[in-house]
Amino acid sequence: MLAVSACKSHSAVAPTQQRAVQSVAQQQVQARIETAQEKSCQEVVRGFYDWYFDRLNSEAKGQSNGSALDDLLRLKPELLTAKLRQMLREDRDSASKNAGEIVGLDFDPYINAQDWEGKYFVESATVQGSNCRASVWGTDAGKKREIVDPELESDKGKWVFVNFHYPGEPDARNENLIAVLEGLREDRKHPHKNQAP
Repeated sequence: MLAVSACKSHSAVAPTQQRAVQSVAQQQVQARIETAQEKSCQEVVRGFYDWYFDRLNSEAKGQSNGSALDDLLRLKPELLTAKLRQMLREDRDSASKNAGEIVGLDFDPYINAQDWEGKYFVESATVQGSNCRASVWGTDAGKKREIVDPELESDKGKWVFVNFHYPGEPDARNENLIAVLEGLREDRKHPHKNQAP
């Protein structure tokens, strides 16, 4: 009777231990997958900024036919989600139709600045599910600081940019590119709303 009782007790513990071992193994596999995804996301962001800074350099030297902002939409639209492409095109179209007025972006949303110095670098990337958030740093007045946090999502196995976040921005309307573009669109619908009577 005692031997049967001991066997039952042992068999009851084994499945629990087995589940714990499987859980640890699954967590290790998941961590390796996330690390690989973070690396691939970081490489996409780094590749984008390498390409973009080459375009900015060409623009500064007068060696390009258009702006780096337009080059992205013209030459590499697949790097952006359809929603972001559409909003950027709408903003660029409005700005071109209203020369002399600021009705669209008045800064470079990919570097979070009007002017830039040096070359930015990708500090890190964090993946949660199918989303990735990278941290891009650079130098500002000789000090290293976080400049912009691109947000990407995995679309059919490829990372595409969903949004660009601006660290330290206290105003929700200016915290990310989508919010800025939505705010500008709203301002264009009601151009006299913010003017004094």
